[in-house]
Amino acid sequence: MVCQGILFKLKCNLILPRTYEPIQVVRPTNSQLCSVFPNPVSETLEVLFNQPILNRTSIVIMDVFGNFIYFERIPHLVEGISIDVGNYLPGIYFLLELENGRVVDTHKIAVFHP
Repeated sequence: MVCQGILFKLKCNLILPRTYEPIQVVRPTNSQLCSVFPNPVSETLEVLFNQPILNRTSIVIMDVFGNFIYFERIPHLVEGISIDVGNYLPGIYFLLELENGRVVDTHKIAVFHP
């Protein structure tokens, strides 16, 4: 019985090898790099950066299906940006702050039109 278990385990490891990648912490999760308001939003979304923009930083908005709706590269030392969401369909979106191509902050945004 034990031999069968070992053989099964060996076959599984050969068929489905497990690969692992090291986990890297970019920033502590309790510090937000930007503030997003108002939320929910109907017309203009304000994004304020809590730290000076020194690296290559971008803002991306995605819908719940993973489609990219908005992309903007942020110039150095900008304190905030305004995003017009008046033509977005009502629903949930995700705002991602990318720094050097890596996600460093995420916000869930609700868009509605009264």
